[in-house]
Amino acid sequence: MHAVAKFSRYFDRSPDQLGLEDVRAFQVYLVAQGISWPALNQTVCALRSF
Repeated sequence: MHAVAKFSRYFDRSPDQLGLEDVRAFQVYLVAQGISWPALNQTVCALRSF
């Protein structure tokens, strides 16, 4: 899962050590980077399924 790997790299920690607040912070980061809404939705869905 590319989204989970990117999420993990952003925080430089294993994704199983990250929580809901980290997901929200990552969403804010992605929006600030100019990610498209469909890509953001896909990323969030991937993180939720993880």
